[in-house]
Amino acid sequence: MAYKTFTGESIKEARDAARLEFGDDFKEVDHKITVHRTGLFGLFGRKEFYQITVSYDEGAPARRGGVTREMAERMELLERIKKIGDERRRAQQMQAVPVQEAVSSGRPVGEDIAELKEMLAAMMNTAPDAGKRKTPHHPGFSRVREFLLENDFGREYIERTMEHLESSLTFRQSSDDELVRATLEKWILSSFKTGLPAINSEDSPRVITLVGPTGVGKTTTLAKIGAELALGQRKRVAFITMDYYRIGAQEQLEKYAKIMNIPIYMVHSREQLEQVIDEGKADFYLLDTAGRNQKNEMQIGEIRSVLQGLALPVDVHLVISATTKYADLAEIMKNFATLRYEKIIATKVDETNTFGSLISSLSLCGKELVWLCMGQGVPDDIKLAEARDLAGRVMVQYRIEGALSHA
Repeated sequence: MAYKTFTGESIKEARDAARLEFGDDFKEVDHKITVHRTGLFGLFGRKEFYQITVSYDEGAPARRGGVTREMAERMELLERIKKIGDERRRAQQMQAVPVQEAVSSGRPVGEDIAELKEMLAAMMNTAPDAGKRKTPHHPGFSRVREFLLENDFGREYIERTMEHLESSLTFRQSSDDELVRATLEKWILSSFKTGLPAINSEDSPRVITLVGPTGVGKTTTLAKIGAELALGQRKRVAFITMDYYRIGAQEQLEKYAKIMNIPIYMVHSREQLEQVIDEGKADFYLLDTAGRNQKNEMQIGEIRSVLQGLALPVDVHLVISATTKYADLAEIMKNFATLRYEKIIATKVDETNTFGSLISSLSLCGKELVWLCMGQGVPDDIKLAEARDLAGRVMVQYRIEGALSHA
């Protein structure tokens, strides 16, 4: 058993200093008040300080001695507090320097102590047992958490982001806004997948199917893909539509088909779909399905029964809107998973500045984002998805909100 003494201007400050070094692995064995006289020869005043003596087990797993980066920084902070306290007492005793005059830091002692106390309080919140927080809190990260919440990132994603920041940056680094921003951007970039769409496959003929909820722009997106294949890659393409629920859906696709000289087929059953495919007139069959409510398992099941067991490879793409809130996107991705989609297309990217819901849901489902659509124009308003593009849009908003908060 070993012993150590801690001093503070209050009993709480002395105990906090002990807790900072040992956590809860110590026992207070004694405490007392010590008096330091101030002024020349101690004739002009007195100052009380609180002193505690604690015992600790030298053989226990060390929380001391800089075992971790966090503990090393806490020890350094403790020494800084002690040093300023010592210099403050010497200044009072000798009256060589007024209490509020600069000491070693070139700033008033009061400012140094106030800052260090604030840092100490924040560090105490990062202790493993402090407040039983799910993630520790560094003062520099409060803006990040607020930004993620305001931009509709999922709570699970936010917790993982904060944990990553806490493990990647030291307490001191957390106050560097630019370093925090760069670390956040790198994390977002790595948190979801992008990939190439099925049209880049050499394996043809094949069926490319678009599925998703109502109103996300599946038909327009299908026309954009058809234009890329027929006009850009000179492939043989056929449009097939099973959307006989929405008024005007077939007419809309027929207009695009006529302009691009692409054949179009309207089918009402699996048998009719197989008949069109068996004719072998295309390299890529682009299948448009009716929008389905993600809450209606029966409707989704109807699509599954049509697609299962077709003679050609089937690439299912889930089409979602970037404007949909996170809770709904997560539900859509989960409930459409029975269709075994592997790729995702995000539409209406031009209609929002908030991409937290999209990135969070992509991170959650683990599927590849392959296209971004940003308008109604065919064939122009579609491009291959790039993680840096989407993360960049988020960080632009982060900078804008940061500038506004400092204005």
